Amino acid sequence: MMTLVQYLLTKLAEECSEVAKEALKGAQFGTDSEYNGKTNGELIVSEFIDVMTILHMLEAWGDPGVGSPLSALYYNRTEDLAKIRARMPKVCHHIVRSADLGKVEIPPSMIHAITDYADKYIGEYEEVQQ
Repeated sequence: MMTLVQYLLTKLAEECSEVAKEALKGAQFGTDSEYNGKTNGELIVSEFIDVMTILHMLEAWGDPGVGSPLSALYYNRTEDLAKIRARMPKVCHHIVRSADLGKVEIPPSMIHAITDYADKYIGEYEEVQQ
């Protein structure tokens, strides 16, 4: 069973691979080429924001040595920080679901903290999804 930090590091690797996938599509077809109504450039940025979301969560919940150096470079952009916060409920949902399935070991008090954190940002998530 994974700890929360191990889970988030796994998600970080997954999201980084998605950035790589979109970057390769951008290289192959051009960053201005569209797919499902978004350009490859927009998809790269979207996946990168997912990476920053996980880094932010690592900084907040478990391993400040991972999140701090990179997040400090990027969080100066208020618009992107709002997008990062808006994606947190989705990641929180996945954390809780993984814990419920016995794949991540998280103390009950931390589950409540994660759920509260998601609830705090759920409005921003719904707004970005529209």
